[in-house]
Amino acid sequence: MKLYNNVICPVDGKVTEIMVKDGEEVEYGQPILKIGVSLTST
Repeated sequence: MKLYNNVICPVDGKVTEIMVKDGEEVEYGQPILKIGVSLTST
C-alpha cells in the first residue's frame, strides 16, 4: 500500500535534490528533499 501525504514548505523555491531513493523507508524528522530558496525581494 502506498500513502501520499501533502508536504507544506515554509519557503518558496525549487527542489534541488531528492535525498531518499524510491521505496526507501524514512523516519519522522528525516530530511527527504533539499530546497533551493529564491532570494528575490518583492
